[in-house]
Amino acid sequence: KAQDVKKQAQDKAGDAKKQFDKKVEEGKDKAQDLKKQAGEKVDEAKDKAQDVKKQAGEKVDEAKDKAQDVKKQAGKKVDEAKDKAQDEKKQAQDKARGRKEAGTGQGARRQEASR
Repeated sequence: KAQDVKKQAQDKAGDAKKQFDKKVEEGKDKAQDLKKQAGEKVDEAKDKAQDVKKQAGEKVDEAKDKAQDVKKQAGKKVDEAKDKAQDEKKQAQDKARGRKEAGTGQGARRQEASR
């Protein structure tokens, strides 16, 4: 009878140990899953940060391009203004030269006539 009691106690202890081991394994699995999920969240956050960084970079590039275009257009306007000023200067010189030539032309004709 004492042996039966001892055997039952050992069986109970064995069952308890098995249940304990099972709970420990379940706990490890759960911890593993949580760790995995946390890792996935970290990866998602990194990806999101990467996307935000990329978008910010694209916006900076767009702003640079726009600034480049504005600078280019301003340069064109300056060139146009220079060309216009050059043309006006040339026209004024041509007018002045025309008057001068006309004046010297008459004078030259007089001189030739007197020779």
